[in-house]
Amino acid sequence: MTATPEQDKLCKTLQALYPNLTDEEMIEAREKIDTYIEQTMLQYERIRQNPEEYKKFLALTSRDSSGYDESNQEPVITQLPPNP
Repeated sequence: MTATPEQDKLCKTLQALYPNLTDEEMIEAREKIDTYIEQTMLQYERIRQNPEEYKKFLALTSRDSSGYDESNQEPVITQLPPNP
């Protein structure tokens, strides 16, 4: 099977970050990254299907937002202050 350009880029990045990985370790790293990406996409799809959750997601990921704050008794999510 031929690797996609994205897979080639990921392999080159892993090799640059971890030049001492064996072929087996490289395969394991790729599999773990693929699993992580799958899980992240599943979470995003779940959030995307729920309008309230998606509203919170957008507030938390907005560049000009200070976080999510709802005026009722719901838990408040705010951005963490930057590290000193």
